[in-house]
Amino acid sequence: MPKNQAKLLDSINDYKKLNLTNEVMIWEDGHRTSGKKGEYEWWYFDSKLNDGSSLVIIFFTTPITTYSLGYKPYVSFDLKKQMVHMFHMNVIH
Repeated sequence: MPKNQAKLLDSINDYKKLNLTNEVMIWEDGHRTSGKKGEYEWWYFDSKLNDGSSLVIIFFTTPITTYSLGYKPYVSFDLKKQMVHMFHMNVIH
């Protein structure tokens, strides 16, 4: 495979190369940054609801546009119904 192509890493050998297993470990599930200036982290959840709508919730440690200012957590909500954007809200701590 050419070096400029992406590959899904899904085999046991792929995991071993990254010192991982096919089970999510406690250290992988949580905050990995310290909140210092210049750090940025987010957690992304998307879901398809029973009526076909989609809901996306993203938790941020800080806005990407101002990450150099330090820790300022916020959460973003997006709801789409039949591919029409119905609702967006950012909640800043």
